[in-house]
Amino acid sequence: MNAGTQPVTVGRVTFGTHIIGALGIDWDTRTSTRKLPLPLPPGARRTASYRICVDAWRVPLGMHLDTKDVSFDWTRHPEDTPADTSANAPEEKTQRKPG
Repeated sequence: MNAGTQPVTVGRVTFGTHIIGALGIDWDTRTSTRKLPLPLPPGARRTASYRICVDAWRVPLGMHLDTKDVSFDWTRHPEDTPADTSANAPEEKTQRKPG
C-alpha cells in the first residue's frame, strides 16, 4: 500500500529463494529481482504474483525451494523509466541559458 502523498513511479522487489535439503539444511540462496507493477497512486494497494525459477540441477531429488526473503528498493536505476499511464501527462521542458 502506498501510504505516502505522492505516486510511486519506480521500484523493484527482490526475492531470496532458499534451496533446502531433505534434512532441513539451507544449502544455497538464489536471488531474483523484478520491477514492481507501477505507478501506484497515493492510498492505493496492489498485489502481484511472481514466478521464481531455479535451474533444476540446483534442486536435486529430496530438496525443495522456500522463498523466505523479500525486500523492496525504491531507488531509480539507470535502466528504469518512470511509469506514466496518463495520456495527458505534462511534457517536461528544459530551458538553456545563453552562454
